[in-house]
Amino acid sequence: MRARHFIIEYDRAKTWNVHAKGIIDALFKDWSAADGIGDVRAVIKDKYEKPYYDAIQDAGVMAEIMAMIEQGDPTKNKQYSQWLARMYSKNIIPLEDIQSKMLDALTKYSTLKLRKKIKPQHADINQMKRPVDLLQAMADYEDVEDANKEVDKGQSAEIYSDSSIRVIVPKDEASACYYGRGTRWCTAAKNNNMFKQYHKSGDMYIVIPKNPKHQGEKYQLHLHTKQFMDEEDRPIDLYKFVQDYPTIRDVPVITKWAKYKNVPALMNDDDYKEWKERSQSNLKFASVSLNDDFYTLNLNAGGGNFVNEWTVDTLIELGVMDSRDWSNLSNESGMAYAIIDKKSNDCVGAVVMEYSRSYDDGGVFVIGNDDWESAEGWVQNIPEVDQLVDELKDLNQINYNEIKGQASPDDIEAKTQQILDKYGYPMSHTGYSGGEPERA
Repeated sequence: MRARHFIIEYDRAKTWNVHAKGIIDALFKDWSAADGIGDVRAVIKDKYEKPYYDAIQDAGVMAEIMAMIEQGDPTKNKQYSQWLARMYSKNIIPLEDIQSKMLDALTKYSTLKLRKKIKPQHADINQMKRPVDLLQAMADYEDVEDANKEVDKGQSAEIYSDSSIRVIVPKDEASACYYGRGTRWCTAAKNNNMFKQYHKSGDMYIVIPKNPKHQGEKYQLHLHTKQFMDEEDRPIDLYKFVQDYPTIRDVPVITKWAKYKNVPALMNDDDYKEWKERSQSNLKFASVSLNDDFYTLNLNAGGGNFVNEWTVDTLIELGVMDSRDWSNLSNESGMAYAIIDKKSNDCVGAVVMEYSRSYDDGGVFVIGNDDWESAEGWVQNIPEVDQLVDELKDLNQINYNEIKGQASPDDIEAKTQQILDKYGYPMSHTGYSGGEPERA
């Protein structure tokens, strides 16, 4: 048999053993709309402690996660699942994209290979180091099967049109595919299309420029999940987008939900002015002086010990946090405080507690603005910050003792209240979250 006819047999267990650590890490950073992802995370969190690597030996966990990855592989022998697992383990593609647009691309890829129509430079999928490499490669080939197929435009609503843009709201999967032609959106995929998952939480707004600045220019806005993407499925700079297409702020339903969902760039002028004045006032009210140079700000949601996405987004918008990397904090559970320079009003670091005994130093870590994953930096050399770290370590120890039956919930409440009184309560916000979204 000639070498090119060999296909390496896929072994799920071996693939898992090679990539499991990266897959586990990616799973807990993946907040996509893939079915079942929340359930498997809940199972792991219930059985294991962070960073959850003990789950690697759990055959049930392996089966659940690998089955979700394998959904992106159209071949019977799952010959591309190892490649998909490697891509996922690098945390460069969410499961929803594996199960939708990567499934589309691999279906086309495998068909072209069977028909011997694949170009030599594309013959080895392992030479494609990123998912986008496959997507770009497949863009070089025409979709022969669709050439004579009647186009189904589905049901949609055009909610705005002027000399610059059209704004379309797709009402079903067919219309999402039709108006998403030429894009890499998972809501325009032929297989495992994600339209329904997004549509159930709120309308998607497809913005089509009438005088595009480049071929295929399109945008998709989903305010309810705060995802704003270009045709390549890359997050856009909302301020540049509004600068290029200012009349987007003339669409009442978009500016309404921008106010409710805390998306300042899309608010109208009056709402933005009100939002900024109130947010600055709330920031001042919620802050607590740490020493002559710094103040603390609670990053948690009111009534809950998890980092509040609205707080982080607000601080970024007000210029207190100058790096989008701070958005990583929104996935953290436990008390957290920003350390902010009084003179510059810049956040220089944060102290974060995790309800876990897997971290060193009592489950509390200090992160810096330049490298949020690093616990090193001059922020730790501030005595008052060290004292805050010790306070949170004590709280984490009490929590751990309560789990072992050596402390009571009242002990946790008392220590929590002490920390809140000393370092600050959560920042209040205006806006609205949840409820039935207005439909076009």
